[in-house]
Amino acid sequence: MGSLKVIIFQYVRDIWRRRWYAVGVAWAICLMGWVVVSRMPDIYESNARVYMNADEALTPLLRGLAVESDVDARLERMQRTLLSSTNMKKLIRMTDLDSRVKDTADREAMVARLQKAIVIKLQTRNLFTVTYSDTDPQLAQSVVSNVLSLFMESSAGDSRTDIDSAQRFLQTEIDRLETQLREAERKKSEFQTRYYDLLPNADNGGSRLEQARGDVQKITEDLNDSIAERDSLQKQLDAQQQYDTVEKPSAAPSGTEGLSTAPQTRLAQLKTQLETAKSTLTDQHPVVIALKHQIAAVEAEISKTAVEKKAGPTAQNIANPVYLEMARQLSEKETKIASLRRRLVSAEEDRDKIEDEARRAPSVGAEYLNLDRDYEVVKKNYTELLARRESAQIAENADKKGDKIDIKTIDTPEVPTLPSSPNRPLFLSMVLIAGLGAGVGVAFVLSQIDSSYSTTTALQALGLPILGSISVINSFDRRPRYWFLSAKAFAAACVMLVVIYGGLLLVFVGLHHKGA
Repeated sequence: MGSLKVIIFQYVRDIWRRRWYAVGVAWAICLMGWVVVSRMPDIYESNARVYMNADEALTPLLRGLAVESDVDARLERMQRTLLSSTNMKKLIRMTDLDSRVKDTADREAMVARLQKAIVIKLQTRNLFTVTYSDTDPQLAQSVVSNVLSLFMESSAGDSRTDIDSAQRFLQTEIDRLETQLREAERKKSEFQTRYYDLLPNADNGGSRLEQARGDVQKITEDLNDSIAERDSLQKQLDAQQQYDTVEKPSAAPSGTEGLSTAPQTRLAQLKTQLETAKSTLTDQHPVVIALKHQIAAVEAEISKTAVEKKAGPTAQNIANPVYLEMARQLSEKETKIASLRRRLVSAEEDRDKIEDEARRAPSVGAEYLNLDRDYEVVKKNYTELLARRESAQIAENADKKGDKIDIKTIDTPEVPTLPSSPNRPLFLSMVLIAGLGAGVGVAFVLSQIDSSYSTTTALQALGLPILGSISVINSFDRRPRYWFLSAKAFAAACVMLVVIYGGLLLVFVGLHHKGA
């Protein structure tokens, strides 16, 4: 510990011996530094605070109706593109910066400088500041103000440009899909016309072939049921008596002639049914033969009744009404059976024709499914694009009549009255410290490069024998008065340096307060 104190004391004494070198260096550095600091130009800073957020009223109303853009991504993109080269060139033309530009190289350099000098800093998610510094306070304020104008224009035009681009793309795709849709509709229509009988029906989903097969099956079932009913009626008719015998009154009272009108009416009905049956059946058809037998029976009955009236018998045979009714039903069944057989023949011919066509074109169903699938895909895409175009139109109208992003300038840019930099008091202090440090450093370096020895300890470190040392030299230069004057002059030089520093500090601080 004692040796450390000795070394430190030795360094201090060596520096003290070269104190005037230290003072000279400190003065030189401080004077040059303070001149440089005093000549540094004043930099004025102008800033503004802007708040951006989604429109709290319009955005919820348009949700689900219009194209919803990502507002956060849009804000980030606007902030990123605000300092683009295009905007910076526009800013140069809008401000006095244009007067500083002489050629294209100067303009490009100015654009690069502005991109670095204009600072956009986010304070919160939706709040940010725009700052610009320049030696001209008016220009600083003008740059910030015009940057805000560019930002407003960008916010208004950004979404509209995107929507216009999207609408152009949608319209191009819609036109393309419309052409494809028309072509798909034409192919599908032609295919349906060509293979109408083999394709599913739009009403019930079944094909004409399936319908024809179903018709044949249904007519066959109806024919079998009608034949069974006819056979049942025939058995019942065979079990019935054709005539009933009743006692004839001795004298017919007035008005009894009307009793003979029943066979006449029945005969007229049977003849009408026979004419109807002959229009659709041959003479050998069982129905026609049965009707002829019935007509003959009724005619015989009428003849017999007429004979009995002339002979005046006491009893007469009349037609059984149940028999006649069953005969009528049997005749109707025979007519229905004949009609069903004709329909069955026609239905079977249609079925056979369609089946033959189906055998000749086995891949119709698969081809139709492919055509229908392509048609439905194109139609679905076309419908969706139409809906999206309508959404884009609503979004465009919303942007024209009310912006979905709310932008408010909280702090407008003002012309600064005080320079924001340089911080001259700080620089003056740094120059003073640097000067003093450099002076001490120079004195220390000089002491280190000095090859003389001022103590016996330093000589002993070399390993040389020491015979003795001179402790005091009485000379004129080492008198106490000289030491006193030297120390006083050194102190005066240091104090004067500090006084100059303090004076400069007061001057610049006073100017700052005066500007405020």
